[in-house]
Amino acid sequence: MLRANSGGGRLKPWSPLAVLAAAVVLFLAAGLFLVREKAPDQAPYLSFSADLDGTKAAAEMIEGVAVDVRQWRQPWTQLPGTVTGGVLAAIQPAAGGIDPKEQDSVLQWVERGNHLLLFQQRPDEWAGMNGEQLEKTPETADGAFPVKRLWPGSPAVEALTDKPVTRYRLQGAEPSEQLLTDDFGTLAASRGYGEGTITIVLTPEWLRNDTIDRHGHFELVWPILRGLSAGRTVWIDEYHHGITSKPGLFAVYPGWLLAVYAQLALAFLGWLWIRGKRFGPVHTPREWIVRRGDETLLAVTGWFRKRRLNGHLLREQEMYVRQRLQDRYGVRAQASISEWVETVRSRSGERAASELQVILEKLESLSGSDSVPDREFLQASGKIAEWIEKLDKERSR
Repeated sequence: MLRANSGGGRLKPWSPLAVLAAAVVLFLAAGLFLVREKAPDQAPYLSFSADLDGTKAAAEMIEGVAVDVRQWRQPWTQLPGTVTGGVLAAIQPAAGGIDPKEQDSVLQWVERGNHLLLFQQRPDEWAGMNGEQLEKTPETADGAFPVKRLWPGSPAVEALTDKPVTRYRLQGAEPSEQLLTDDFGTLAASRGYGEGTITIVLTPEWLRNDTIDRHGHFELVWPILRGLSAGRTVWIDEYHHGITSKPGLFAVYPGWLLAVYAQLALAFLGWLWIRGKRFGPVHTPREWIVRRGDETLLAVTGWFRKRRLNGHLLREQEMYVRQRLQDRYGVRAQASISEWVETVRSRSGERAASELQVILEKLESLSGSDSVPDREFLQASGKIAEWIEKLDKERSR
């Protein structure tokens, strides 16, 4: 790539930095338009799915009128038994249907004063509200189909929907309240069950994101959703769509067992508190500090004196003196006495050299044997201590 020079007709190559920047821009642009991450394909009728076959729009509308909206991801046998006035909304459960144990559990849950809202094309398993296949299919020229909405205390409202996808109608063995009807029978009905109600709607497709705003679907199903959800807690069933969650650790064990464990834990903590509590002032035992102060040094000294190891101690002191001299004057610790004396004389004077010579000669004469009299040992140690003190004062100046 070349560019024209404004000063003349001569061409100059681009700078490496400009070429690199252009390459990066082209790479990012190609990645943006050619490599696009595909959104995961989720199962149909999920309340949190924004796909065309999801029901997120209906779930958000329910959130606007309900006290609380949650997803139910566990079997219906674990529905909260202490709740009354709650609503369980199941939208087209999986093809496998509802397990009989779960059906019995949800019926008992409804009987205590809760409500079941079931959107399902063929709810054969629900006693008293069986489905029956139709022999006749609707035929209209424009594809529209009239459905009447019946609501207690209000006149019937008719809306034109698309051609029904279900060939079933509700024929209850017990008296029920019709909510949606057409020329062939009942599309939605509600009936009491104990203290609660069971509402079944045969058109779950009307709740999908791509159809809820078409052909009057919203006008037909919204009064049903609002009438059951307003002012209540709503659980939207996702368990029968394959969405599950494991219960917590405390949910695995029964309540009576957790109560027993809690009481045992409190009793154990009380026992520990009684056993470990100190009443009155706290005193540090003498044996805790006897080996942490001057008594340690006295104990070690007494052991050396009892074993008559004064010579060994003097050799250790001689090594310490030589190390201090090496740090102070820079002469190796293994140097002879004469080398040390000459070095100290040249730097610190005749008096310091004479004192060092006396100390080193005394240590050399006494450290040859372990049986050194205590008097001579104490005299030599005292001179060493005085000399080291003078050395430290001189160094601090």
